[in-house]
Amino acid sequence: MESPRRDRFASLTVVALLLLSAVSLPVLFDGGASASTGAVVSNVRVGTYPIGVAFDSSTGDLYVANYHSASVSVIDQANDSVVATVAVGSHPWGVAFDPSNGDIYVANDASDTCSVINGSTNLVVATVPVGELPIGVVYDPANGDVYVVNDNSNTTSVIDGATNAVVTTVAVGFWPYAAAYDPSNGDVYVTNIGAGTVSVISSSNNVVVATIGTGNPYSYPEGIAFDSLNGYMYLVEDGLNAVSIINGTNAIIGTVRVGTYPEWVAFDPLLGDLIVTNTGSATVSVIAGSSNTVVRTLRVGKRPYGVAFDPDNGKVYVADVGSGTVSVVTPDWVTQAIQLTIAGSGPAVRVLLAGCSVSSSSMMADGEAQTFTAAPNCRIVIYFPRSSTSRYVSSAGATELSIRTCASGTCPTSSITVYHQFHVAFVASGPGTVSPHAGWFDDGSSVAITATPGAGHQFEGWSSSSPSITVASPDSATTTVLVDGAGRVTASFV
Repeated sequence: MESPRRDRFASLTVVALLLLSAVSLPVLFDGGASASTGAVVSNVRVGTYPIGVAFDSSTGDLYVANYHSASVSVIDQANDSVVATVAVGSHPWGVAFDPSNGDIYVANDASDTCSVINGSTNLVVATVPVGELPIGVVYDPANGDVYVVNDNSNTTSVIDGATNAVVTTVAVGFWPYAAAYDPSNGDVYVTNIGAGTVSVISSSNNVVVATIGTGNPYSYPEGIAFDSLNGYMYLVEDGLNAVSIINGTNAIIGTVRVGTYPEWVAFDPLLGDLIVTNTGSATVSVIAGSSNTVVRTLRVGKRPYGVAFDPDNGKVYVADVGSGTVSVVTPDWVTQAIQLTIAGSGPAVRVLLAGCSVSSSSMMADGEAQTFTAAPNCRIVIYFPRSSTSRYVSSAGATELSIRTCASGTCPTSSITVYHQFHVAFVASGPGTVSPHAGWFDDGSSVAITATPGAGHQFEGWSSSSPSITVASPDSATTTVLVDGAGRVTASFV
C-alpha cells in the first residue's frame, strides 16, 4: 500500500539521496542513542490506513483518522479499545481537538472539507468547506480558531471555532502539510514541503510575518510541534531523516538525526520529550528537549505516521498505516507517580517524577502530606500536567519543580502547594478593543475586563464561550468575569 504523501515525492526522494551523499550537512545535536526501550502494551485494530491522531482532554478519548475508510476511530484510553467509529469525509488525515467547545476537527483530503465531531456524542455536527487537499489541523487557544492546511491550494483556512465558518484564508508556501501553535508568541507555524520552508502566521491578524528556510530544497519539512518547556519548535524533515530545532527568533539552531523517513512529532509536556515517528524504520525516536539528543528508540507497527501523547496515562499512541492499528506504548522513562496538595477545591494533581530512582513513595489524597525517599543528594524534577488551556503551577508560577534531597540521613519535610490555572482569551467582535487580551488565571479567580469601542461605535455586550466563565455584568463595558474553566470571552461592538 502506498503512502498518500510519498507517491508525490518518490522521484524527488531519489534525487535528494544522491545529493545528500555528496554533501556534508551540519549537525549541532547528533542523536546517537538507538537502544530500543519501552514496551508496546497493545495494538488497537482501527480502520484502513490510520494516519492522524489527536487526544481529547475533556473525555480522555483518542481520535484516529482512517485514510482509506473515510472514518474516525474513537479509542477509550481507559482500556485501549475502540468505542465508536464516526463516518467523515473522503481520505481523512489531520485531527485536532478544540477544548473551548469540545469538538474534534478532521481534515478530509479528498473532500476538500473539515468534519467537526462533537466529543460528547461522537456525531458530526458540521462539515466546513476549505481549500484543496486539506491535511494538517491545529487549534489556536488565543483566538479560538482552527487552522486547516490546504496542501494543493498553498493556503491555510482559518475556521472560527464558535461558528464553524471559515473567516479568512492565508496564502503560505508550496505544498503546505502540517501546523503547530506557539503560545509564547501567539503564532501558527505551517510547514511547506514543496518549498522547504515554514510560514509563520500571526494569529492576531492572520498575516504571514516570517518565512523560515531550511536551506535545503529536498528537506521536505512535514510534522512540527512546540516544546513549551524550552520554547523551541521541532521540525521534522523527511528528506534528511532529521528534526531541526527552531528557536524563539525563528532561526534553525541545529538538527537531530532520527530514523528513516520521519513524518510526525508530538510533545510530551510531562517530561519534555519530543516523540517522532519514522515510517521507513517502523520506529519512534524520543528526543529529550533538555539535551536535544535521541534518548529512546521504540519499535512500533509498520509505517508509523501520526502520534499523540496522553498526559492522563503517560502513554504514547502511534497510528501505523501499514498495520491498520494504533500502537499503545508505555515507555520506561516514567519512574514514579505522586500526588501533591492543590490550593482550593478540586482533585489532587497527578504529576510524574523523573531524574533519579525513588522508592517508598506513597500516593496521598489532596491536602495530605506527601513523603518519599530517594538517593542522597539527588535532584528530582517534577513536571506538572498542562495543556494549551489548563495547567498546574507552583506558588512561584513555575510549571515544574526541582527538589534536591539532603546529603545523608532524613531530609526535612517539604510543603508544596500547586495551583490550577485556566487559559482565557478576551477578544473583540466589531470595531473596538478589549483588555486584557489573554492570560492564565487561577481557578475561581475574578478578572477585571474592559471593552473600548472604536470612534463612532458603541459597546453592545459580553458573551462567554464556556459556562465555566461567568460575566458579572454582560451589558457593562467595565465588569469582571469569574474563571472556573478555559474558554473565550467576546466583546461585541456595533
